[in-house]
Amino acid sequence: DDTKSPTKDNESLPRLSIVTARGPTYHVAKWCILRSLACIYFIAFLGAYRQNKGLFGENGLEPAQSFVQRLKATYANPVE
Repeated sequence: DDTKSPTKDNESLPRLSIVTARGPTYHVAKWCILRSLACIYFIAFLGAYRQNKGLFGENGLEPAQSFVQRLKATYANPVE
């Protein structure tokens, strides 16, 4: 039989949900969303890491050594 049934056509399409006895589960969609979110966070933290070197480095906009000295002078350590 040369006619294709709609069921056979749908089998070749990627499924975003898996239908179980309890109802549809969205494992594939959940996996894609979580991986996309992880990628976005990775790019954001990578950008922050690269920028912080220039901002707080020894020759950066806010030299770290003088910043730490000002923090120590402002906020006394109660343990010492």
